Order: sequence, then structure tokens, then C-alpha cells
Amino acid sequence: MPDLPHHVTLEEIESFLDRTALEITEAGADCLLPIFEWLEHQLEAKKQRQTTMDAIRRRVAKKMEARA
Repeated sequence: MPDLPHHVTLEEIESFLDRTALEITEAGADCLLPIFEWLEHQLEAKKQRQTTMDAIRRRVAKKMEARA
């Protein structure tokens, strides 16, 4: 499956996971397990991208401070 678009927020992914979990447990929709796992992967990937971008911003800010 392709990745979610970048504009999808962590909160939206969490909501998708909640809804999928309900469907799996209430409707016995085991066929949705791969989608749940994919959403979990998307959530972790988005968190990792945010962590990486935070590190990049800190590095740039530090470099800019050193120039001043």
C-alpha cells in the first residue's frame, strides 16, 4: 500500500486506528488486520519523520546561533 499523504495528521491516523480496531473487534472483521498494521506503520513513520525534522531544525538553529 502507498503511504498516507503528508498532510494527514497524527490525530487523524489515531482516529483511523480507533475506527479500524472497533470494526475488527465489534464486527469480527479480521480481514482488516493488514489495514490496522499498515496504519500502525504509518503512525510510527510519521512520528519518526517529525522527530527527524525536529533534529534538523535544532541543528540549523544551532548553526545560525554560532554565526551570530
